[in-house]
Amino acid sequence: MRLDRIAHHARVAHVNRIFIATPAASPFGFHTKIGTITPFSSTSACHMPPNKKLTVDERSAALSELGATGWVDTSPERDAIRKKYKFADFNQAFGFMTRIALRAETVDHHPEWFNVYSTVEITWTSHDAKGLSKRDVEFAKFCDKVAAEMGS
Repeated sequence: MRLDRIAHHARVAHVNRIFIATPAASPFGFHTKIGTITPFSSTSACHMPPNKKLTVDERSAALSELGATGWVDTSPERDAIRKKYKFADFNQAFGFMTRIALRAETVDHHPEWFNVYSTVEITWTSHDAKGLSKRDVEFAKFCDKVAAEMGS
């Protein structure tokens, strides 16, 4: 794992030193490497603008575009979008989930999902915005891109 990712996961807001234990011949069975953890990157959650619920017009336009690729509006039950992806096998489905999870972690925006073998059902909504937001739409498009790259 790169040091800048370690900094993100540690939620470190200032420069720190980190010691990474690596196997080596020594009386203690390991030696350490020292690196510097830098402040958050510009894509980290603390630099994200506040998440706002889409307006009626924005929502309508987004749902029209996403509906063409298989995303389903879950209203009136709740203000969210949902899609089911089918992959060749579990490894491919898990790989898809991993790619989405890694991107989601960088902006602290996580999906609701359900996985059974080669099928992944994913739902996007923004709890902080109390409904569908621009981030949800962007992540839905990212999911479609990743799934297409993986042959789903």
